[in-house]
Amino acid sequence: MEVWLPRVRCRSGTCPDFVVRPSELYPRRQYQLDTVASVAAAMAIGGQSAAQAAAPATASPTSARRWTRWVAQLAEPGALIAATRKIDPDAPAGAGLSVTVPSGLWSRAALVLCALEELGLALVRRGVELVSRTGLGRVLEWQHRLHRVVVGLVVERRHLSPAMALEALGGAG
Repeated sequence: MEVWLPRVRCRSGTCPDFVVRPSELYPRRQYQLDTVASVAAAMAIGGQSAAQAAAPATASPTSARRWTRWVAQLAEPGALIAATRKIDPDAPAGAGLSVTVPSGLWSRAALVLCALEELGLALVRRGVELVSRTGLGRVLEWQHRLHRVVVGLVVERRHLSPAMALEALGGAG
C-alpha cells in the first residue's frame, strides 16, 4: 500500500521542510516495517532472490539485500525468545528454532524474523493494540510508542531492546 505524504514548509522559511506522518506510520521510513519484514522473509525464509522478493513491494534488489542484512543484525534471537517467555510463559517460545545462531546472514535473518514474530504475537496476546501485522513491525512499533526510540537502518546507532517492551508491561509478571 502506498501513502503519499505531503512535504510541509514553515511560514517563516527559517526551518527545513518536513513531512507530517500519521501516528501509525513508523518515523523516517520510506518503506514501512511490515514491507521490510515481508521482503526479508521472502529472501531469508522463502529462498527468493533479491529481485523476486523486492518486486511486490516495488523496491530495488539492493534494498531487499540491505533490509535482510539489517534484520539479521537487529537483535539477538535468544533475547527475543527470552522476552517472549517473560511476556507469555505459556507460549511455546523458541520451539522449533535452533538454539545456536547460524553463521549465514540469511539464516540468521530467518531466525531473527521468527523470534520477532513470536514476541509480536506475545504482545498482542497480552492485550497490546498494535497496527503492524508482522513481528518486526509490532515489536519496533511498541518500542517506538513507549520510548520514542526509532531503530534506523544503521543498526549500530540504535538497537532493538526487547527489555523496553518488558519494562512497559511491568516486567510482564
